[in-house]
Amino acid sequence: MAKSQIEIGLALRDYLLTKERTQRDLAEKIGISTAHLSNYLRGAERISRNVAERIAEIWPEIRIAFLLSGDGDLLAPRVAAARPD
Repeated sequence: MAKSQIEIGLALRDYLLTKERTQRDLAEKIGISTAHLSNYLRGAERISRNVAERIAEIWPEIRIAFLLSGDGDLLAPRVAAARPD
């Protein structure tokens, strides 16, 4: 079942924390404002394909399909399986 925009944003926010990065760090790397990134992380806006692709360039383990539609998991299967619980 596809995740809601809020669930997508929360998953990305949680991942950002595991990488010990701030919203500002990510926003600067993908070329958007922190306010715009905050909208994505709160689920207030859908993540655009362009932004999803830029996030995946930084973290290739993140699935673009998840960011765009909420289908499946945030991380590619081999990465998800390797992450400790």
